[in-house]
Amino acid sequence: MSTPRKKKKAPVSKPSDALKVSKEYFDQFSVTARKVLQILDLDPELYDQFTKKQKYEMMIAKAISPRFSVKEGHLVPRYYVKIIQKKSYEYLKCTCVGNPSIGLNYYDFTTMGMTFLMYMQSKLGKNTDCDQSEAYDIISKQADFHDSDGSENFMTEYCNYLKYLLFSISKVNFRIYGFDWEWGETKSGFLFAAHIILTSMESQRTYFTYQNQSRPAYKMIHGQFISPTPMCLTISYDKIYKDGAKTHDLDVYVQSHVLLRMKERLDVLSPLMRKALLFFSLRECNIIQLNSGKYAVKYINTKQEVIGYLPFTIIDHNLLVLTFLPLSNSNVPEGKKLSKILNVNKEDLKFCGMDKLSFFINTDFDAVPQLKEALNLANMWHLTELEGGGLVEEKNEKKLLGYTAKLFQQTVSELNREELLDEISNRY
Repeated sequence: MSTPRKKKKAPVSKPSDALKVSKEYFDQFSVTARKVLQILDLDPELYDQFTKKQKYEMMIAKAISPRFSVKEGHLVPRYYVKIIQKKSYEYLKCTCVGNPSIGLNYYDFTTMGMTFLMYMQSKLGKNTDCDQSEAYDIISKQADFHDSDGSENFMTEYCNYLKYLLFSISKVNFRIYGFDWEWGETKSGFLFAAHIILTSMESQRTYFTYQNQSRPAYKMIHGQFISPTPMCLTISYDKIYKDGAKTHDLDVYVQSHVLLRMKERLDVLSPLMRKALLFFSLRECNIIQLNSGKYAVKYINTKQEVIGYLPFTIIDHNLLVLTFLPLSNSNVPEGKKLSKILNVNKEDLKFCGMDKLSFFINTDFDAVPQLKEALNLANMWHLTELEGGGLVEEKNEKKLLGYTAKLFQQTVSELNREELLDEISNRY
Protein backbone atom coordinates (compact mmCIF):
# COMPACT_ATOMS: atom_id res chain seq x y z
CA MET A 1 0.00 0.00 0.00
CA SER A 2 1.49 3.29 -1.06
CA THR A 3 1.86 6.05 1.46
CA PRO A 4 0.24 9.43 0.64
CA ARG A 5 2.62 12.05 -0.60
CA LYS A 6 3.25 14.96 1.64
CA LYS A 7 2.29 18.35 0.22
CA LYS A 8 5.20 20.68 -0.25
CA LYS A 9 5.00 23.77 1.89
CA ALA A 10 5.29 27.17 0.24
CA PRO A 11 8.67 28.74 0.89
CA VAL A 12 8.58 31.15 3.81
CA SER A 13 9.90 34.61 3.02
CA LYS A 14 12.93 35.39 5.10
CA PRO A 15 13.76 38.78 6.54
CA SER A 16 16.94 38.77 4.51
CA ASP A 17 14.88 38.55 1.28
CA ALA A 18 12.83 41.67 2.14
CA LEU A 19 15.93 43.62 3.14
CA LYS A 20 17.79 43.07 -0.12
CA VAL A 21 18.37 46.13 -2.30
CA SER A 22 18.77 45.51 -6.02
CA LYS A 23 20.78 47.81 -8.29
CA GLU A 24 17.58 48.85 -10.09
CA TYR A 25 15.91 49.80 -6.82
CA PHE A 26 19.05 51.62 -5.66
CA ASP A 27 19.08 53.76 -8.83
CA GLN A 28 15.33 54.49 -8.70
CA PHE A 29 15.53 55.36 -5.02
CA SER A 30 18.41 57.77 -5.63
CA VAL A 31 16.50 59.58 -8.40
CA THR A 32 13.42 59.84 -6.17
CA ALA A 33 15.40 61.08 -3.15
CA ARG A 34 16.86 63.93 -5.21
CA LYS A 35 13.36 64.88 -6.43
CA VAL A 36 12.08 64.86 -2.85
CA LEU A 37 14.84 67.29 -1.88
CA GLN A 38 13.73 69.53 -4.75
CA ILE A 39 10.09 69.64 -3.60
CA LEU A 40 11.44 70.56 -0.15
CA ASP A 41 13.28 73.49 -1.79
CA LEU A 42 16.61 71.90 -0.92
CA ASP A 43 19.66 71.26 -3.07
CA PRO A 44 19.38 67.74 -4.57
CA GLU A 45 23.16 67.41 -4.22
CA LEU A 46 22.63 67.00 -0.46
CA TYR A 47 21.89 63.36 -1.24
CA ASP A 48 25.39 62.92 -2.64
CA GLN A 49 26.90 63.77 0.75
CA PHE A 50 25.92 60.33 2.02
CA THR A 51 28.15 57.33 1.48
CA LYS A 52 27.00 54.31 -0.50
CA LYS A 53 26.73 52.33 2.73
CA GLN A 54 24.51 55.00 4.28
CA LYS A 55 22.30 55.05 1.17
CA TYR A 56 21.87 51.28 1.38
CA GLU A 57 20.89 51.71 5.04
CA MET A 58 18.17 54.19 4.00
CA MET A 59 16.66 51.64 1.64
CA ILE A 60 16.40 48.67 3.99
CA ALA A 61 13.02 49.50 5.57
CA LYS A 62 10.85 49.89 2.48
CA ALA A 63 7.54 51.73 2.20
CA ILE A 64 4.99 50.43 -0.30
CA SER A 65 1.89 51.95 -1.91
CA PRO A 66 -1.20 52.52 0.31
CA ARG A 67 -3.07 49.46 1.55
CA PHE A 68 -6.89 49.46 1.73
CA SER A 69 -9.09 47.65 4.22
CA VAL A 70 -12.57 47.97 5.71
CA LYS A 71 -12.97 48.83 9.36
CA GLU A 72 -14.37 45.98 11.44
CA GLY A 73 -18.14 46.26 11.79
CA HIS A 74 -18.49 48.66 8.82
CA LEU A 75 -20.21 47.83 5.54
CA VAL A 76 -18.36 48.73 2.34
CA PRO A 77 -19.21 46.56 -0.70
CA ARG A 78 -16.23 44.73 -2.17
CA TYR A 79 -17.08 46.25 -5.55
CA TYR A 80 -16.55 49.76 -4.10
CA VAL A 81 -13.28 48.73 -2.47
CA LYS A 82 -11.95 47.49 -5.83
CA ILE A 83 -13.00 50.71 -7.57
CA ILE A 84 -11.29 52.86 -4.94
CA GLN A 85 -8.11 50.78 -5.11
CA LYS A 86 -8.03 51.03 -8.91
CA LYS A 87 -8.74 54.79 -8.99
CA SER A 88 -6.22 55.39 -6.21
CA TYR A 89 -3.46 53.56 -8.10
CA GLU A 90 -4.20 55.53 -11.27
CA TYR A 91 -4.09 58.79 -9.32
CA LEU A 92 -0.79 57.91 -7.61
CA LYS A 93 0.81 57.12 -10.96
CA CYS A 94 -0.51 60.16 -12.86
CA THR A 95 -0.42 63.01 -10.30
CA CYS A 96 2.70 64.93 -9.33
CA VAL A 97 3.65 66.12 -5.85
CA GLY A 98 4.53 69.79 -5.68
CA ASN A 99 5.93 71.42 -8.80
CA PRO A 100 5.02 69.23 -11.83
CA SER A 101 8.28 70.19 -13.57
CA ILE A 102 10.18 68.15 -10.95
CA GLY A 103 8.34 65.04 -12.14
CA LEU A 104 7.81 63.30 -8.79
CA ASN A 105 4.54 61.39 -8.88
CA TYR A 106 2.64 60.34 -5.77
CA TYR A 107 3.42 56.65 -6.28
CA ASP A 108 7.18 57.21 -6.07
CA PHE A 109 6.68 59.69 -3.23
CA THR A 110 4.55 57.35 -1.07
CA THR A 111 7.01 54.50 -1.60
CA MET A 112 10.68 55.44 -2.04
CA GLY A 113 10.16 59.09 -1.10
CA MET A 114 8.51 58.25 2.22
CA THR A 115 11.20 55.65 2.92
CA PHE A 116 13.82 58.37 2.48
CA LEU A 117 11.99 60.93 4.64
CA MET A 118 11.18 58.48 7.43
CA TYR A 119 14.83 57.55 7.62
CA MET A 120 15.79 61.23 7.86
CA GLN A 121 13.20 61.76 10.60
CA SER A 122 14.62 58.82 12.56
CA LYS A 123 17.99 60.58 12.64
CA LEU A 124 16.64 63.94 13.87
CA GLY A 125 18.15 64.99 17.18
CA LYS A 126 20.35 61.90 17.48
CA ASN A 127 24.07 62.16 18.09
CA THR A 128 25.73 60.69 15.03
CA ASP A 129 29.47 60.31 14.59
CA CYS A 130 29.26 60.69 10.83
CA ASP A 131 30.09 63.84 8.89
CA GLN A 132 26.56 63.95 7.47
CA SER A 133 24.78 64.78 10.76
CA GLU A 134 24.12 68.35 9.57
CA ALA A 135 22.52 67.07 6.36
CA TYR A 136 20.27 64.75 8.40
CA ASP A 137 19.05 67.70 10.46
CA ILE A 138 18.51 70.02 7.47
CA ILE A 139 16.44 67.48 5.57
CA SER A 140 14.39 66.17 8.51
CA LYS A 141 13.52 69.66 9.79
CA GLN A 142 12.50 70.82 6.31
CA ALA A 143 10.37 67.71 5.82
CA ASP A 144 7.79 68.66 8.45
CA PHE A 145 5.10 66.08 7.85
CA HIS A 146 2.27 68.03 9.43
CA ASP A 147 0.43 71.30 8.95
CA SER A 148 -0.79 73.33 11.90
CA ASP A 149 -4.08 71.37 11.91
CA GLY A 150 -2.22 68.06 12.15
CA SER A 151 -2.83 66.94 8.57
CA GLU A 152 0.04 65.54 6.54
CA ASN A 153 0.76 68.40 4.17
CA PHE A 154 2.50 66.35 1.46
CA MET A 155 -0.48 64.01 1.28
CA THR A 156 -3.24 66.65 1.37
CA GLU A 157 -3.98 66.47 -2.36
CA TYR A 158 -4.15 62.69 -2.31
CA CYS A 159 -6.40 62.75 0.77
CA ASN A 160 -8.72 65.19 -0.99
CA TYR A 161 -8.94 62.81 -3.94
CA LEU A 162 -9.92 59.97 -1.60
CA LYS A 163 -12.58 62.24 -0.09
CA TYR A 164 -13.89 62.88 -3.60
CA LEU A 165 -14.06 59.14 -4.36
CA LEU A 166 -15.93 58.31 -1.16
CA PHE A 167 -18.22 61.31 -1.47
CA SER A 168 -19.12 60.18 -5.00
CA ILE A 169 -20.37 56.76 -3.81
CA SER A 170 -22.13 58.05 -0.68
CA LYS A 171 -25.89 58.57 -0.64
CA VAL A 172 -27.52 60.91 1.86
CA ASN A 173 -30.63 58.72 2.00
CA PHE A 174 -28.83 55.37 2.17
CA ARG A 175 -25.20 55.10 3.36
CA ILE A 176 -22.27 57.49 3.81
CA TYR A 177 -18.65 56.39 3.33
CA GLY A 178 -15.40 57.78 4.73
CA PHE A 179 -11.90 56.69 5.70
CA ASP A 180 -9.27 56.79 8.39
CA TRP A 181 -5.52 56.79 7.86
CA GLU A 182 -2.46 55.50 9.68
CA TRP A 183 1.17 54.67 8.88
CA GLY A 184 2.49 51.32 10.00
CA GLU A 185 3.96 47.93 9.19
CA THR A 186 2.27 45.52 6.81
CA LYS A 187 1.38 41.97 7.87
CA SER A 188 4.74 40.73 6.63
CA GLY A 189 6.49 42.91 9.19
CA PHE A 190 9.24 43.93 6.76
CA LEU A 191 7.42 46.66 4.87
CA PHE A 192 5.66 49.93 5.79
CA ALA A 193 2.61 51.52 4.17
CA ALA A 194 -0.13 54.05 4.57
CA HIS A 195 -3.11 52.03 5.78
CA ILE A 196 -6.38 53.53 4.49
CA ILE A 197 -9.27 52.12 6.51
CA LEU A 198 -12.65 52.57 4.82
CA THR A 199 -15.63 53.34 7.07
CA SER A 200 -19.37 53.60 6.60
CA MET A 201 -22.46 54.74 8.44
CA GLU A 202 -26.14 54.35 7.69
CA SER A 203 -28.14 57.45 6.87
CA GLN A 204 -29.80 59.24 9.76
CA ARG A 205 -33.53 59.61 9.21
CA THR A 206 -36.05 61.67 11.12
CA TYR A 207 -39.78 62.30 10.70
CA PHE A 208 -41.41 65.71 10.84
CA THR A 209 -44.95 66.96 10.43
CA TYR A 210 -45.58 69.56 7.73
CA GLN A 211 -49.00 70.60 6.47
CA ASN A 212 -50.60 67.90 8.66
CA GLN A 213 -48.53 65.16 7.03
CA SER A 214 -45.70 63.11 8.49
CA ARG A 215 -42.64 63.17 6.22
CA PRO A 216 -39.21 61.44 6.35
CA ALA A 217 -36.02 63.48 5.93
CA TYR A 218 -32.33 62.57 5.91
CA LYS A 219 -29.48 64.31 7.68
CA MET A 220 -26.82 65.99 5.54
CA ILE A 221 -23.61 64.25 6.62
CA HIS A 222 -20.04 64.08 5.30
CA GLY A 223 -18.21 60.79 5.81
CA GLN A 224 -15.47 60.31 8.39
CA PHE A 225 -12.34 61.79 6.80
CA ILE A 226 -9.36 61.28 9.13
CA SER A 227 -11.49 62.48 12.03
CA PRO A 228 -13.00 60.72 15.06
CA THR A 229 -16.57 61.19 13.82
CA PRO A 230 -18.42 62.11 10.59
CA MET A 231 -19.18 65.81 10.08
CA CYS A 232 -22.82 66.93 10.06
CA LEU A 233 -23.80 70.00 8.06
CA THR A 234 -25.17 72.77 10.29
CA ILE A 235 -26.39 76.32 9.68
CA SER A 236 -26.44 79.03 12.33
CA TYR A 237 -29.94 80.35 13.04
CA ASP A 238 -28.81 83.98 12.83
CA LYS A 239 -27.46 83.36 9.31
CA ILE A 240 -31.05 82.77 8.18
CA TYR A 241 -32.82 85.40 10.26
CA LYS A 242 -30.17 88.06 10.69
CA ASP A 243 -32.31 90.26 12.94
CA GLY A 244 -33.17 87.43 15.32
CA ALA A 245 -31.66 86.95 18.75
CA LYS A 246 -31.18 83.18 18.39
CA THR A 247 -27.70 81.96 17.46
CA HIS A 248 -27.89 78.17 17.90
CA ASP A 249 -26.94 75.78 15.11
CA LEU A 250 -29.56 74.00 13.02
CA ASP A 251 -29.04 70.46 11.76
CA VAL A 252 -29.84 70.22 8.04
CA TYR A 253 -32.17 67.55 6.65
CA VAL A 254 -33.50 66.96 3.13
CA GLN A 255 -36.54 65.02 1.98
CA SER A 256 -36.09 62.30 -0.61
CA HIS A 257 -38.50 64.43 -2.62
CA VAL A 258 -35.72 67.05 -2.93
CA LEU A 259 -33.30 64.53 -4.43
CA LEU A 260 -35.99 63.26 -6.82
CA ARG A 261 -36.89 66.76 -8.04
CA MET A 262 -33.22 67.63 -8.53
CA LYS A 263 -32.75 64.48 -10.60
CA GLU A 264 -35.75 65.38 -12.79
CA ARG A 265 -35.04 69.10 -13.21
CA LEU A 266 -31.22 69.12 -13.30
CA ASP A 267 -31.34 66.25 -15.75
CA VAL A 268 -28.03 66.97 -17.53
CA LEU A 269 -25.98 67.23 -14.36
CA SER A 270 -24.31 64.11 -13.00
CA PRO A 271 -25.51 62.75 -9.62
CA LEU A 272 -22.13 63.68 -8.14
CA MET A 273 -22.38 67.30 -9.33
CA ARG A 274 -25.96 67.65 -8.10
CA LYS A 275 -24.99 66.38 -4.67
CA ALA A 276 -21.80 68.45 -4.47
CA LEU A 277 -23.69 71.65 -5.34
CA LEU A 278 -26.37 70.76 -2.79
CA PHE A 279 -23.78 70.61 0.00
CA PHE A 280 -22.04 73.72 -1.34
CA SER A 281 -25.27 75.74 -1.56
CA LEU A 282 -26.43 74.81 1.93
CA ARG A 283 -23.00 75.66 3.35
CA GLU A 284 -23.05 79.06 1.61
CA CYS A 285 -26.66 79.53 2.75
CA ASN A 286 -27.79 82.49 0.65
CA ILE A 287 -31.38 83.09 1.72
CA ILE A 288 -34.19 84.63 -0.34
CA GLN A 289 -37.89 85.16 0.31
CA LEU A 290 -40.02 83.68 -2.46
CA ASN A 291 -43.14 85.23 -3.99
CA SER A 292 -45.25 82.98 -1.74
CA GLY A 293 -43.62 84.48 1.35
CA LYS A 294 -41.70 81.29 2.18
CA TYR A 295 -37.92 81.29 2.54
CA ALA A 296 -35.50 79.31 0.37
CA VAL A 297 -31.77 78.70 0.01
CA LYS A 298 -30.30 79.58 -3.37
CA TYR A 299 -29.00 76.49 -5.19
CA ILE A 300 -25.81 77.86 -6.77
CA ASN A 301 -22.65 76.73 -8.53
CA THR A 302 -19.10 77.72 -7.62
CA LYS A 303 -19.44 80.87 -9.74
CA GLN A 304 -22.30 81.94 -7.45
CA GLU A 305 -24.76 81.60 -10.35
CA VAL A 306 -28.28 80.66 -9.25
CA ILE A 307 -29.52 77.37 -10.75
CA GLY A 308 -32.59 76.85 -8.56
CA TYR A 309 -34.05 77.27 -5.08
CA LEU A 310 -34.44 75.05 -2.01
CA PRO A 311 -37.54 76.01 0.03
CA PHE A 312 -37.25 75.01 3.69
CA THR A 313 -38.95 75.10 7.04
CA ILE A 314 -37.49 75.18 10.56
CA ILE A 315 -38.86 72.85 13.23
CA ASP A 316 -37.19 72.79 16.65
CA HIS A 317 -33.41 72.77 15.94
CA ASN A 318 -33.72 71.34 12.44
CA LEU A 319 -33.73 73.02 9.04
CA LEU A 320 -35.72 70.81 6.68
CA VAL A 321 -35.38 71.27 2.91
CA LEU A 322 -38.76 70.57 1.31
CA THR A 323 -38.27 70.58 -2.48
CA PHE A 324 -36.26 71.95 -5.40
CA LEU A 325 -37.64 74.74 -7.61
CA PRO A 326 -36.17 75.50 -11.07
CA LEU A 327 -35.69 79.10 -12.23
CA SER A 328 -38.67 78.79 -14.58
CA ASN A 329 -41.04 78.30 -11.63
CA SER A 330 -43.41 81.28 -11.32
CA ASN A 331 -42.91 81.33 -7.56
CA VAL A 332 -39.24 82.42 -7.86
CA PRO A 333 -38.03 85.87 -9.02
CA GLU A 334 -36.57 84.71 -12.33
CA GLY A 335 -39.62 82.63 -13.25
CA LYS A 336 -42.02 85.45 -12.40
CA LYS A 337 -40.06 87.85 -14.62
CA LEU A 338 -39.99 85.34 -17.47
CA SER A 339 -43.75 84.71 -17.28
CA LYS A 340 -44.38 88.47 -17.34
CA ILE A 341 -42.06 89.08 -20.29
CA LEU A 342 -43.40 86.20 -22.39
CA ASN A 343 -47.02 86.57 -21.23
CA VAL A 344 -47.26 82.83 -20.55
CA ASN A 345 -48.18 80.81 -17.49
CA LYS A 346 -46.43 78.11 -15.50
CA GLU A 347 -48.08 75.28 -17.46
CA ASP A 348 -46.92 76.72 -20.81
CA LEU A 349 -43.31 76.84 -19.60
CA LYS A 350 -43.56 73.32 -18.21
CA PHE A 351 -45.11 72.01 -21.46
CA CYS A 352 -42.12 73.39 -23.39
CA GLY A 353 -39.76 71.62 -21.01
CA MET A 354 -38.36 74.78 -19.42
CA ASP A 355 -38.58 73.19 -15.96
CA LYS A 356 -35.62 71.00 -17.02
CA LEU A 357 -32.02 72.13 -17.45
CA SER A 358 -31.69 70.15 -20.68
CA PHE A 359 -34.03 72.65 -22.40
CA PHE A 360 -31.50 75.45 -21.88
CA ILE A 361 -28.52 73.29 -22.87
CA ASN A 362 -30.00 71.77 -26.02
CA THR A 363 -32.17 74.52 -27.52
CA ASP A 364 -31.10 76.65 -30.49
CA PHE A 365 -31.95 80.10 -29.13
CA ASP A 366 -30.50 81.86 -32.17
CA ALA A 367 -33.54 80.57 -34.08
CA VAL A 368 -35.84 82.49 -31.72
CA PRO A 369 -34.07 85.70 -30.68
CA GLN A 370 -37.18 86.82 -28.76
CA LEU A 371 -36.76 83.95 -26.32
CA LYS A 372 -33.03 84.62 -26.03
CA GLU A 373 -33.79 88.25 -25.17
CA ALA A 374 -36.37 87.17 -22.60
CA LEU A 375 -33.93 84.84 -20.84
CA ASN A 376 -31.36 87.64 -20.62
CA LEU A 377 -33.93 90.02 -19.14
CA ALA A 378 -35.02 87.39 -16.60
CA ASN A 379 -31.41 86.67 -15.51
CA MET A 380 -31.59 83.08 -16.77
CA TRP A 381 -29.21 83.10 -19.75
CA HIS A 382 -26.36 81.59 -17.69
CA LEU A 383 -28.32 78.29 -17.66
CA THR A 384 -27.52 77.92 -21.38
CA GLU A 385 -23.79 78.12 -20.64
CA LEU A 386 -23.55 75.48 -17.91
CA GLU A 387 -21.13 72.85 -19.17
CA GLY A 388 -18.10 70.78 -18.23
CA GLY A 389 -17.27 69.13 -14.96
CA GLY A 390 -20.82 68.09 -14.21
CA LEU A 391 -22.54 67.17 -17.43
CA VAL A 392 -23.25 63.51 -18.00
CA GLU A 393 -22.50 63.88 -21.68
CA GLU A 394 -21.51 66.51 -24.20
CA LYS A 395 -24.11 68.97 -25.44
CA ASN A 396 -26.42 67.52 -28.04
CA GLU A 397 -27.02 69.20 -31.37
CA LYS A 398 -29.02 72.39 -30.80
CA LYS A 399 -32.68 72.07 -31.67
CA LEU A 400 -36.01 73.82 -31.15
CA LEU A 401 -39.45 72.22 -31.37
CA GLY A 402 -42.08 73.79 -33.65
CA TYR A 403 -44.57 74.45 -30.82
CA THR A 404 -41.92 76.24 -28.78
CA ALA A 405 -41.00 78.43 -31.74
CA LYS A 406 -44.65 79.40 -32.33
CA LEU A 407 -45.27 80.12 -28.66
CA PHE A 408 -42.37 82.53 -28.37
CA GLN A 409 -42.39 83.99 -31.90
CA GLN A 410 -44.43 87.10 -31.03
CA THR A 411 -43.65 88.09 -27.49
CA VAL A 412 -40.71 90.33 -26.69
CA SER A 413 -40.58 91.68 -30.24
CA GLU A 414 -44.06 93.19 -29.81
CA LEU A 415 -43.22 94.89 -26.50
CA ASN A 416 -41.37 98.13 -25.88
CA ARG A 417 -38.09 96.91 -24.43
CA GLU A 418 -37.31 100.11 -22.49
CA GLU A 419 -40.74 100.23 -20.89
CA LEU A 420 -40.45 96.56 -20.00
CA LEU A 421 -37.06 97.04 -18.38
CA ASP A 422 -38.36 99.98 -16.33
CA GLU A 423 -41.39 98.01 -15.21
CA ILE A 424 -39.32 94.99 -14.19
CA SER A 425 -36.76 97.07 -12.29
CA ASN A 426 -39.52 98.97 -10.47
CA ARG A 427 -41.70 96.02 -9.54
CA TYR A 428 -39.11 93.33 -8.80
